[in-house]
Amino acid sequence: SPAARLANWTSLPAIADYHRLGQPKPAATVVLEAVDDASNSLPLLVAQPYGHGHCAILATATTWRWRMRTPPEDARHARFWRQLAGHLAGQAQRREHTAVAARDDALDVRVSLKDTRFAAIVDAQVAARVTPPSGTAFETFLAANGAPGVFAKSIAATAPGTYRVDVFKRLAGQLSSAEAGRDALASHLVRIGGEKAEHFNATLNEALLGRIAAATGGRLWEPHALRGLASDIAFGDAGIRERQQLALWDAPSFFLLLVLVKCAEWSLRRYWGGI
Repeated sequence: SPAARLANWTSLPAIADYHRLGQPKPAATVVLEAVDDASNSLPLLVAQPYGHGHCAILATATTWRWRMRTPPEDARHARFWRQLAGHLAGQAQRREHTAVAARDDALDVRVSLKDTRFAAIVDAQVAARVTPPSGTAFETFLAANGAPGVFAKSIAATAPGTYRVDVFKRLAGQLSSAEAGRDALASHLVRIGGEKAEHFNATLNEALLGRIAAATGGRLWEPHALRGLASDIAFGDAGIRERQQLALWDAPSFFLLLVLVKCAEWSLRRYWGGI
């Protein structure tokens, strides 16, 4: 049950490191999420079709804690890696691959077909049934994409929202997708458009910038008065610095001081007649 699965994951020891993956790509699927101290959900295990296979990235290197900090009879760490390896190996043997990528005003649908001997199928008809946010579905055929067994098409999106894409195939001499019961090769949900978070309230806020400059020891520059900006950036206290630690005896000034001291000693000994 979902409750039992959640309890199974939350009872595992916490991971010790996390590599930020950023925003998942349109064709990626977030399989696992991690929760940080601020209760933010972060993608932990992400899988995606790649070429004729499948790839995944796990954004941590400390799953060993699931083995070292649990009782000896707890086999969840080994089961996790065994099932992940089996999933990737099984996906690599799939003969039918579909991918749908979203752009600002279009859906890019790509399908690759192979037979039981993993040879490219070229005598097939591939159709995509697209259901836009309005709910009125339509069908369109995909065209051969140049590579053997690959069919693709860019489908225009008429309005922002979530689109459902179902992909069907019909081989030469077989029933059409409608006559065969409409068993889809794959189904995808893709979102087009929507509010851009980085474009929200994209106006100049001089008061906020002034407070940030005052708190960080900087300065608020006006567009019409930029003279001296380059020198301030080059010699300012902020930015990335590289520190080098050199031995004291390796410093030129210290070396010259030692030479002068020895010369002074030699001169005094000559003057006093000690040499």
